[in-house]
Amino acid sequence: MSKCGYSLDDYKCTLDVFRDGFCLFHLPKPSKAKLNQTTNEQRIFWSQVSSKFTEDFQAFFHDIETSTDVNTIEISGFIFPDSFFQGDTNKPIKFIGCHFVGVSNFDHFVFEQNVLFASTTFEEESTFVQTRFEGDVHFSTCIFKHSARFHASVFKQKCFFLDSYFNFVDFSGSEFYSYCSFSSEFRIAEYSSCLFEEKVSFRNSKFTERLYFKNPYSDADIFFGRKIAEEKPINLDFCEVKIGKNCYSVFEDIDLSKTHFMDTEKFDLIEFKNSKWFKPSGVLGLYRGNALWDEFSTAVLLRAPTPEQLSMMYHKLVIYYDRIREFNISEDFHISEMEMRRKMVSNSVKSRLGKKIREIFNFHTLYLILSRYGSSYTQSLIVFILLAVISSTFILIFGVNEYCSIANTTTALKLNISNMFKLFNFIISSMLPGVSKNSFLFTYPSSIILNISKILLLGQTSLLIFAIRRRFKR
Repeated sequence: MSKCGYSLDDYKCTLDVFRDGFCLFHLPKPSKAKLNQTTNEQRIFWSQVSSKFTEDFQAFFHDIETSTDVNTIEISGFIFPDSFFQGDTNKPIKFIGCHFVGVSNFDHFVFEQNVLFASTTFEEESTFVQTRFEGDVHFSTCIFKHSARFHASVFKQKCFFLDSYFNFVDFSGSEFYSYCSFSSEFRIAEYSSCLFEEKVSFRNSKFTERLYFKNPYSDADIFFGRKIAEEKPINLDFCEVKIGKNCYSVFEDIDLSKTHFMDTEKFDLIEFKNSKWFKPSGVLGLYRGNALWDEFSTAVLLRAPTPEQLSMMYHKLVIYYDRIREFNISEDFHISEMEMRRKMVSNSVKSRLGKKIREIFNFHTLYLILSRYGSSYTQSLIVFILLAVISSTFILIFGVNEYCSIANTTTALKLNISNMFKLFNFIISSMLPGVSKNSFLFTYPSSIILNISKILLLGQTSLLIFAIRRRFKR
């Protein structure tokens, strides 16, 4: 009897021909759409083929599973009708170039060793509900034309979804105990109440219609999507991700304090609902507030983010949080954006020491000190008062006399709190129109200090008004 004509690279099928030059497993089978266009007689025939396929495949799988001569189960080019996998397998398994024209059901199946799906197409719904993957998992160059459901599945080792296409994928309630990578294209992707114990990478992925993250947990116990342990930040690599113009992308109730977003296209289209961001510690934490992990991470990335890139990302976050009226968070990102602009001033300096000096001594630093980049009217007011107090002190040091018009006498003022308060009031009132300015007689150095202080205080007053307007205009 002639043998099946299927071959793939070094593999050549040795099974007997069932029909049209192929064995039962490699025989091309119609999809459900095409089957609906056939006659009733043809549908009966393909139903019988499907039943025989299921029966023969179970026997074939059992023989390989129990064989001591076979270490790895390799299934190359099989064309599956509706298929249901039950039980478990204790051997590594490879699906290479396979085609699932019907529903594929791996629910509750246990893969005890590594599993590979390579260049495999799923025409209809594929389900991996509560499936356990004890070894490494690879879905490479696969196509899921319908839906792929991995609800409450467990991935004990590394998992990779590389160069594949998912029309709709649902990982809700799944548990990932090692590194996982999702470098594929997704039309709709759902990640709700997942557990991630190690790094998660979406580098070079593409989302075209919907991406939804809600309550992903790291190092926490999950039971059917219900959190029963303390929430921790997810170590997420979301760099160089492409987001479609009409894609609805949401990160909701997620801790993004360990997430990288560098070079993500359409970053401004992502919605961050009740998300937590990285908060710098130490001195930076006193005025920075929320920030991007990309800026502070010590992890080795393919390319360290530049101040220009970070400034653009912060600017988009400012626009987003302004739009949803989360103004406090928006102010934090505004400060971060200005910090990046401050660092950009040193781009033209080549030496490392020169860069540090240029980053510190520039007008951006002055803007930060005077009003926290226009975001803090409290800081502006404190600086205003300090300037007036310092000016009063130096005027008293360099000499000033108080003029008494009744007795027509002058008295030299000494440096003390009372006189400082007198001069403080005088300096403030002298900035207002219509106020007498003849109460004091200044020496030449004191008059210079007075004029300089008026200029500085007028400038600080402008910053104070701007900060107040910025805060309450919203």
